[in-house]
Amino acid sequence: MKIKTIALMGILTAGSALLTIYFMVPYAIGYFNLGDVLVLSFGVVFTPLLSLLAGIGPMIGDYALGYGLFAPFTLVIKGLEALIVALLYWRLPKSMKWVAFLLGGLFMAFAYGFAYVFTEGGQWGVFFTYFIPDSIQGIVSATLAFLLSPILVKLKQGTLK
Repeated sequence: MKIKTIALMGILTAGSALLTIYFMVPYAIGYFNLGDVLVLSFGVVFTPLLSLLAGIGPMIGDYALGYGLFAPFTLVIKGLEALIVALLYWRLPKSMKWVAFLLGGLFMAFAYGFAYVFTEGGQWGVFFTYFIPDSIQGIVSATLAFLLSPILVKLKQGTLK
């Protein structure tokens, strides 16, 4: 692995942890945050396999904020969220690239719905209670990540000036 790749991975991981911790709004048992902007960006910058590591920063954020119960879910969900972007972004035509981010963000909301059901002892009502705010977080993050993606592509290609 190239040093540039390792450095960029460290920057995006630290950035996603910081955005999770410092740009968050708590609600009930969860919180709205902007860490997903950089999680979704992993899929543009790294290979699908490396994109699976995108959950490390937000997982650190969960522990730092006292939501350790969700840290294992976060590690897996955010990694898969980035993987969705990685698998779709480079295959979609330019006019449809936003779909990769939207699907990643909505997957996150859907997957956390199941995590809430699991942590609340199988109460399916919590799925719907938290799906809406998580969907908003996913859509906002997808929009911001899409807007950031041209810069990240240039950074990846070494043409950012």
